Amino acid sequence: MNITKEQWIQIVTLVLVCVLGVLQVFGFELHIGPVETVGPVETVSSQAVRERIAFDAQSDSYLFNAADLYVYSDDHATQKLHIDGATGALDAESTADFAGAVTFSGGHMLLTEAASAADTITADECGKTFFMSGDDYTLTLPAVSTVSTGCEFRFIVAGAPTTSTVILTGNTDEDVLIGGINELEVDTSNDGPYDADADTITFVGGTAAIGDFVYMLSNGTMFYVSGQANADGGITITDSD
Repeated sequence: MNITKEQWIQIVTLVLVCVLGVLQVFGFELHIGPVETVGPVETVSSQAVRERIAFDAQSDSYLFNAADLYVYSDDHATQKLHIDGATGALDAESTADFAGAVTFSGGHMLLTEAASAADTITADECGKTFFMSGDDYTLTLPAVSTVSTGCEFRFIVAGAPTTSTVILTGNTDEDVLIGGINELEVDTSNDGPYDADADTITFVGGTAAIGDFVYMLSNGTMFYVSGQANADGGITITDSD
């Protein structure tokens, strides 16, 4: 029996429709378009034959999943997950949790920002270092209720202020700053400032020096503060209430 070209097309089309129907019954979706989306994939048993999956695209590629996405290797002790980019970077738009040690072979760059005017810091900026210059402005911290345990900030004087700059808690009704400031000047009887329920840190104009700094780390309910000032009274920590 001779089968014409048109009949072959009809047969192939019918087979494809049947295959797609079976895949849909088992919860497998395949959409072909500008972006190809491959739906749920069943867990592969340890006895299954391993195959490689490769993506070769000239534009962005996506993996969508309604639950956790796992990447396993045969031997967890020796195999690694490699993410390589010739010129790009690895971006995580939410919290990245690592159960084991993390090694950076290319260096670890801290988030930084130059601060010279009033700004309200958000919880998304946890981990950032602010290099402060300029005069007479306020940096407002996020309310401690909005940050997670381990949130940290650093504030470094990059340009000595002639008038004071201030760091305030996000809610002045919350006296959640606790800690003290070391002072390098030891030729006076004054001790470095300390407060157990403060809401304000001030880099004092005309006294704070380049290199003075404040570091704070939150446990989710307080910001624990430490720092250093070159001169007596260069940094103060107080309760404004």
